[in-house]
Amino acid sequence: MARQCIFCSNPADSKEHVWPAWILRQLDIDRPMRHKLGRNPAKIVPKAELQVRCVCNTCNQGWMHDLEELNKPIIGKLLEGIAMSLDTTQQFTVARWAVKTSMIQDAMDTRNRQMFYTALEHTAIRSKSAIPENTAVWLGKYSLRTLSIDGYDVGLDFHDPDSKVPELVNGCVSTIVVGHLMLQVFTAHVPEKYSNRPFDVTCTVPGPWDRLLIPVWPVTVQVNWPPPLFLKGTGLDKLNGRLRGGISL
Repeated sequence: MARQCIFCSNPADSKEHVWPAWILRQLDIDRPMRHKLGRNPAKIVPKAELQVRCVCNTCNQGWMHDLEELNKPIIGKLLEGIAMSLDTTQQFTVARWAVKTSMIQDAMDTRNRQMFYTALEHTAIRSKSAIPENTAVWLGKYSLRTLSIDGYDVGLDFHDPDSKVPELVNGCVSTIVVGHLMLQVFTAHVPEKYSNRPFDVTCTVPGPWDRLLIPVWPVTVQVNWPPPLFLKGTGLDKLNGRLRGGISL
């Protein structure tokens, strides 16, 4: 029997492309790719056309297709390094695409770990276009025109000023690069008693992150892309690992 679609109750009878076909066509990348997930060793896959059987045809051809169509005119420009302003609606559209991609990546390796994102979070992004609580999404610019995806589960110390002992919080980080566009998604499963209280993310990797990254979720105001600085070379590894620190109220 096919496994169940992560977004609904249907059987997972469709393979979802980690990299949508329109992105592969636009980037014209046809070469072996390096793929790494969490602590698993990196492996070379023969094509950039990564697929994972975790969705149903109804979702794949329905809301997921619609989400790709909404993002083509936005991400299609950003991945080419074209400067543009993003209003709050466009930021939400890109953030939702980034979280959907993070969820697909999360489902790629379940042999040695449980999926981080819950069934309720999967259902909500499909049925309500709802991004999970305690999620942050940033955009940046990479010097090279490439494809890359990396991610890891992380245990974080949640520091409450009213308590001397930090609580453990599970988090998930995905770093996605399409063309010149970098997207980073961070979601934390915060204890329910803190669910309505704001928190700050502590970066253990030093860097001018406020000049390298533009926050697009939660949405506040219109933003201009690209940011003042861009990453190159090994800076991508530093970006991916910068959230292995902690969060606090």
